[in-house]
Amino acid sequence: MKLVSKYNDLKNLAKTHINEMPVDIRQKIRDRAISDVEKNMIAYGRNLNDITESDYEDFVCNEEEKIWKEIKSKSFNAILLIFFGISL
Repeated sequence: MKLVSKYNDLKNLAKTHINEMPVDIRQKIRDRAISDVEKNMIAYGRNLNDITESDYEDFVCNEEEKIWKEIKSKSFNAILLIFFGISL
């Protein structure tokens, strides 16, 4: 029965929009997105002072979406792995 409840949890996670997630989870995703943006800026040799605040917000928003898609795909892959033994 635990396997079915885990499946339902993963299934619900895959359907949930980021704005419907609890605040602490959204904050963790935001923190990771900010960290990723800063790493990307360094990798491309840019400074935070080189871009506008609006552009920075857009970068963070895009990174949040990437992270969220990654979470959803991993939960879908976990469902396939658990029930069908399929790995993508």
